[in-house]
Amino acid sequence: MVIKIMFNSPIVIHSFLYSIFPILSLYFKNIDEGVEISSVIRLILISLIVVLLLMFIGERILKNWIKVGILLTVFIFLFYLLIPLANTLTNITIFSLVISKYKFLALIEGSLFLTITFYVVSTKRDFKLLNSFLNIFTLLLLFFIASQIISYKVKQDSYIMKEQSLSNIFSAQAMPIPDIYYIILDGHARSDILKEIYDYDVNELIKNLENKGFYIATKSTTNYIQTYLSLASSLNFEYLDSLFGNLSENSTDRILVRNKLKNNKVYDFLKQRGYTFITYNSNTTGVDSKADINIKNPGGFSEFESVFLRQTPLLNILGGGFTPELYSNAILSVFDNIPETAKNDLPTFTYAHIMSPHPPFVFNQNGEIIKDRSFKNDPTGDGSSYIGSADYINAYRDQVIFIDKKILELVDNILSSSISPPIIILQADHGSGSRLNWESWETTYLKERIGIFSAFYFPDQDYSKLYDSITPVNTFRVIFNKYFNSNFELLPDKNYFSTWSKPYKFIEVTEKVMTE
Repeated sequence: MVIKIMFNSPIVIHSFLYSIFPILSLYFKNIDEGVEISSVIRLILISLIVVLLLMFIGERILKNWIKVGILLTVFIFLFYLLIPLANTLTNITIFSLVISKYKFLALIEGSLFLTITFYVVSTKRDFKLLNSFLNIFTLLLLFFIASQIISYKVKQDSYIMKEQSLSNIFSAQAMPIPDIYYIILDGHARSDILKEIYDYDVNELIKNLENKGFYIATKSTTNYIQTYLSLASSLNFEYLDSLFGNLSENSTDRILVRNKLKNNKVYDFLKQRGYTFITYNSNTTGVDSKADINIKNPGGFSEFESVFLRQTPLLNILGGGFTPELYSNAILSVFDNIPETAKNDLPTFTYAHIMSPHPPFVFNQNGEIIKDRSFKNDPTGDGSSYIGSADYINAYRDQVIFIDKKILELVDNILSSSISPPIIILQADHGSGSRLNWESWETTYLKERIGIFSAFYFPDQDYSKLYDSITPVNTFRVIFNKYFNSNFELLPDKNYFSTWSKPYKFIEVTEKVMTE
């Protein structure tokens, strides 16, 4: 009955429906990445408003709603097709003249659209049957993606319901509780790696931190080479095979690690002891979903909106979909605002994930924003696409030198703003990636990717429970044992490699890392 009505109806809805399909499709693709639904709704509303305006303008010109709708749907299809098509090509060279593949395809698609427009406008056909077909087709398309999203959400909720509460191993606190700062410096390599690969002597940073009372774990390594896996392990102070139980190593279901980040044990442990949970949203990992206070990036687009815009042709035709200014401002704002946490009267746990010195490389050694650097399709990518790249090494060195200056400023500001001495953890989730092959541990320089920067500040500066080779899985075990009279057994420090395509197929490489 509905289909019969749709075929006999002159109503044009396919342009509106098809305009929001790419948004919902991208949302589903990134649904386990902590995407804020407000960003999705905002993009949908903007898209619908733009289509509505174009429909009215087109109808004033052609005096035919159906023809306008068909042309608009064709335009939307070509608009979203350009980037995926361009990503399969390289720039075109004609007599030493390099032509952008985006502009070349835009020219072809533009010519095609003009040809179709000429035919639709000049013909006497009414296109009612085609209009009805497009209405039904786009409805089914939207129903399909909506059902996928709903199915995912139902599955996600079932995982959350299965989360186990903390065991009775947590004992009552034994002393006044200090503020805790857990600051993730994404991709910050260990000092020996910085010297070996990047020809950067980090002794000045280490000496300055030690003079301020820090302990530097000079042989620290990460437990997992991927950000989400590493942070899920450290924030739950468990290895992932213990957290996940009987999980197929062939699984690609990232809902699991996503929920372990959202519902982590550090949060539960500290909330039970009266802590206020503060997060700085420099990188969306989902940890901020339960925060009492979540400080977002200043201005600009949300992460989801930025990803969406990079998949449309406008930004690429105009010079690329990445904005170094917005990205650098997001990083700098975290450094600038974290010390404000110290003014909170309540005990606080501050989680700040700073997406640097990890790519994209937007700073030179003095902190000046680099605007003319050539970025790949995914400027935030790391590893395989840069293997052996001198560009990566030079750019990483510049950025880490600047970030280290900001670290010292940040530490000074936290300590000077704190009413009582806090706990500060400066720790990388993984090392740098100049020699990382995402699909092969044999061809990856494991020591580089797994060796991480780790520095600790304790109020009493008693570091007898720490040790040089500590890994993130034991970070909060040590801290909770020391400051909350818990009785967590320290776990063996192990290192695991897993490919991007099979994140849960863990290959232990501990011995390999030690011998490199």
